[in-house]
Amino acid sequence: MEEETAEFKETMNNVIEYFYELNTSDPVIGHFFETIDLPKLKKHQHQFIRMALGKPNLYSGRSMRESHAHLNLTDKDFDCVAANLKKALQNKSSFDEAFINDFLGKVEGLRDDILNR
Repeated sequence: MEEETAEFKETMNNVIEYFYELNTSDPVIGHFFETIDLPKLKKHQHQFIRMALGKPNLYSGRSMRESHAHLNLTDKDFDCVAANLKKALQNKSSFDEAFINDFLGKVEGLRDDILNR
């Protein structure tokens, strides 16, 4: 397993910061982020991305289903978050479209858990 470079870490920080800027200002889903601990959520996002990229899983918290169950999220909410993630990856990284689509496919695979179905 290759070591994460400083450039990769900086890219991920930029992607995650922009992703949460998009989410918190989104008219459909922004209200979900009003009372959340964003620094903690960003840390979890870093851990999720590492795991999705096949790097060692450093996350030891609740499952996706447990973490999101109380939110009563809908498909529309999920689609907004996914669209914001795609926009963040496209605008704040140099990842190619194939990589981004593969990554978003992994996120899509979590839809039922996140939507608690």
